[in-house]
Amino acid sequence: VSLSLALYAVNALSKLPKMVPLKYDAPLHIEGLAKRTQNLNISMQKYFDGEIGSADFAAGRGSALGIAKVLGYKDDNTLLSCHGAYDDSIEAIRKEVEKVVASQEYGATESDLANMRYVLYSAAEASHVQGNDGTGLSVLRDEGHAGMKLADFASLKQARKAELSMAEVGSLRLYTTSTFHLVNNPLRTRAAVHPLAVTVLHISRGLKKLRALHMSTDEDGDGFVDVFNTHNLWRGMKDVTVSDSFMHHGGCELACLSTSENLKIIAGYARSASPLLFRLRVESPMERGASISWLSCFPQEEEVLYPPLTFIKPMFKQRIKDLDGGMVITVKPSFPS
Repeated sequence: VSLSLALYAVNALSKLPKMVPLKYDAPLHIEGLAKRTQNLNISMQKYFDGEIGSADFAAGRGSALGIAKVLGYKDDNTLLSCHGAYDDSIEAIRKEVEKVVASQEYGATESDLANMRYVLYSAAEASHVQGNDGTGLSVLRDEGHAGMKLADFASLKQARKAELSMAEVGSLRLYTTSTFHLVNNPLRTRAAVHPLAVTVLHISRGLKKLRALHMSTDEDGDGFVDVFNTHNLWRGMKDVTVSDSFMHHGGCELACLSTSENLKIIAGYARSASPLLFRLRVESPMERGASISWLSCFPQEEEVLYPPLTFIKPMFKQRIKDLDGGMVITVKPSFPS
């Protein structure tokens, strides 16, 4: 009887009209994407890549070889020894920021020097600061963090559970400022030697270690528990297309990959002629980026950060409903070696 029913069901399904779209053909409705007109401020540019043209993804080989090669060094130990960074000292971070600002390369300015000094050596202040995008808009910095110094952030339970060093916490906090461009731009332009190599190495190491939080239990009685569930993260690319090669084979993002679980944060700033959104399907705690609001200078961004060389494998793509040219690509992220 069961076999007869199964054959009947298959026959009935085959006669259905071909009108029901498959999940990758169905347009995706994203509330607010087509109607919001806010300008990008300096902090939100982390969530968007590129100018009009094609998105640039490197071959997956870089994801396997490790970050030191991309930064211009043989391996991690060679990188650290070249900069005299043998311990948890933040001085190597200070020196390389001072050096690149003095050279004025990669668009480095006195603002980057101020960011470094604020993050590494000053107490946090909950205050409005002006963005560097020329709009004159101000954003609230370090809301809820007033009075905290770098050592205080490094003593938070998130840092302790992930066993982050002071240098890793400092590097991650520096990335959350407008100085993120000194991290990402040399990576994307494939600089022979990265000007902030020590900082980038600490960022990469710290983000990998923070995955420990996704499998946390309350074994030490501090109340910090994170039960992982499959979910989506979002990233936008403005007026950008992707190649057929990327759609078939995937590729690795050379720079840090800023995402958010809050789609409204992405959609509110994605208005463009041809917006492209990545929906990152996270199915394992080992492939989830790090939620860094707890140390961020701008916690309201709800940033979930992936390290450089994260591999992105497309699964399927969908049109954005009521928006000509808009596209959502669902991808699976994989952490680099």
